[in-house]
This record gives sequence, structure tokens and C-alpha cells, in this order.
Amino acid sequence: MSILGTPEKDELMEWLVGQAHLQRLVTYSEAAKIYKTSPGSYEMWNALGEISRYSENEWGFLLSSIVVNKTDGFPGSSYFKLAEELGRSVNDKLEFWAREVRRTFEGVGAKDD
Repeated sequence: MSILGTPEKDELMEWLVGQAHLQRLVTYSEAAKIYKTSPGSYEMWNALGEISRYSENEWGFLLSSIVVNKTDGFPGSSYFKLAEELGRSVNDKLEFWAREVRRTFEGVGAKDD
């Protein structure tokens, strides 16, 4: 049975968890290859949003924190918008993101224990 509604979203989430376990940032392009869509597509943004909502509710961190643009190594604006929708304060985007990446890496490790 699918956790996120489709096997493709589940596969993307499992891949992201694996990358976070390795403490690795990934690009939207890499994630899009796993999800079999284009990096800037609505489908990609929607999937990452659902994954982050799930990971926030279940594990307390935004799993999509590890997904970044290949040009600047920083998440897209939709990431920060979602964080605000989930009640996070993102006044200092760099500080917020760095904290979320740490929480994600630590949270994935704790999730496996």
C-alpha cells in the first residue's frame, strides 16, 4: 500500500531518505529523474510538498530541505513558502534552511535507530 498515494511518490521519498541518511544534498534535477518528470514541473513541486508535509507530521523535519537548485545550491522559493504554511519562521532564509538540513540529517538517523 502506498504511503503518499502513488508508488512514484513513495519511491521519491524513499530515495530522499536514503540521500539524507548519507547526509547528501541533491538537486531538483536528480530528484526529477527519480520521479520521472521535469525539475520545474508542477508534479515535482507537488510531490516534494506532499513529502515534506508527511515528513513534518511523522518525523518532525522537512525532508525536501535537502533538495536544491544546481545553479546556486539553495532551495527554491516554493520550499520557503511551504515552510511558512507549516508555521515555520523563515525570516533569515539561509539560517532557517541550514537548521532544517541539520534537523533532516539528524532526524533520518534517529528514524533508523
